Amino acid sequence: MNSHNPIRLTVALLTFNRQAYLRETVEAILAQTYRDFEFLILDNGSTDGTAQYVISQTDPRIRYVRNQPGSSIEFNSVSAYHVARGERVIVTHDDDIMEPVMLHQQMDYLDAHPEARLVWTHIRTIDQHGRFISPNTEVLPDRTFAVGEYIANFLTERRWPMPSGVMLDRRLVAERLANLHYFRTTKIRIKATSIQLAGIEDIRIPAKVNTRYAIGFIGTPLLRYRVHATQGTHAVDLSKPSIYLYKLLSRMSRQIPGRPIPEINFKAHILKHQTQHDLTMIESAHIPRRIGQRLADYWQRLTDAPTLTPDALLAAIPIAIAAHYLGIFPETPPQVRALMAPDSHTTAIRHFYVWARRLHPGFSIFSGIPKNRRIVIFGSALVSALLILDAKRSGHHILACIDSNHYRQGRQMFGIPIHPPAWLTDHGNETDFVVFSSEKDQETYLAKLIAELTPTPVQLRSWKELLQANVVQTAPSRANSNTLELAS
Repeated sequence: MNSHNPIRLTVALLTFNRQAYLRETVEAILAQTYRDFEFLILDNGSTDGTAQYVISQTDPRIRYVRNQPGSSIEFNSVSAYHVARGERVIVTHDDDIMEPVMLHQQMDYLDAHPEARLVWTHIRTIDQHGRFISPNTEVLPDRTFAVGEYIANFLTERRWPMPSGVMLDRRLVAERLANLHYFRTTKIRIKATSIQLAGIEDIRIPAKVNTRYAIGFIGTPLLRYRVHATQGTHAVDLSKPSIYLYKLLSRMSRQIPGRPIPEINFKAHILKHQTQHDLTMIESAHIPRRIGQRLADYWQRLTDAPTLTPDALLAAIPIAIAAHYLGIFPETPPQVRALMAPDSHTTAIRHFYVWARRLHPGFSIFSGIPKNRRIVIFGSALVSALLILDAKRSGHHILACIDSNHYRQGRQMFGIPIHPPAWLTDHGNETDFVVFSSEKDQETYLAKLIAELTPTPVQLRSWKELLQANVVQTAPSRANSNTLELAS
């Protein structure tokens, strides 16, 4: 291959109407210490001056491809692999920023580990202004996942490779590209029904590679991943893509030679996300009786399975919590009570476990907040639903939900209106508490966002703090917003 294609690496940058972010992204790529790459900039028909900016660049490694306006996101992404000429490819995005040594460390890793065909890096998150969301500079151990090991690990730790930091052998996608015509712009269809696959490709590619090859993780944060309101995952219902993801991983797991992963582990995650969908789609304040019956059925199907594993039961704990508030389980189910604490699992699973262990008729997660206070919930849809169910039973007043997902804004959940974050600018003085419902450790970022939006300070809690009965904290003013740290 080298005799016909001397290019070792293609960096393919996808962009659309983000000139404000694009300049910093391009400059970071051109400043990489590893320089032997072609630089594709694939523009999905931007109308904001992106074309003029790219054309003004004089670096000979740049190749500019401008798609017709209106082309799909899928088209731009697939075209990167069709147009790339490098032996290895990294498809990055116009809102993320590479650290100077990122490409060098990835190329060195793949050269040193010929058994691995893909590698991704640890990240640090930044906000829309480029500021670090948290001061975390933690360096994790590098890791090589043997065949099938990444898929099994994902079920308990959810190691999520951000696509801007994934480098892989281009030959691995050749077979898939043969079935994806360069000019095909229709959405992927599953069982003749169009579904939104927001973020699923992030996992699909590494998992598919891992069914046949080892893949690697570099634990040094080498990518600045930007979190902002215009990301694609802020415009879809995330329940259905998650259900599809775990069905897909289940199918992939059957291709792993000699590494059986219990089917029940995937089933538990599917039922958890089906529960999320069932709950978050209820707009009426009146919750249909059939929902509780449906959750009871999910739980029974899972716990009656002869192949039930502790990992499967831990993944499904939110089902039991919701069923408790809907009157199905008066207290902690015996299956949960028999579980050991999940120290090696995600932050969310560890806290769901604590929540489920405390369930009894008089329990309320809001017990430390007076009932006459006005509460706004901000974050994860699933945890928000569980918090509202708790408040309905305990008599606490939920004023509204705040969600950056455009798909949910303007709707209601259990009769509670869902607003964009900017709603707090005009209604912050009506709010006594903002309770963060994020499953990830995003409290510091959310607190900074609240401080920018609210004209007056409001009291902040996270659902994790409520479970641990931590001390109330107050949102700082804009002047000292960087000093707040919330326990997780």
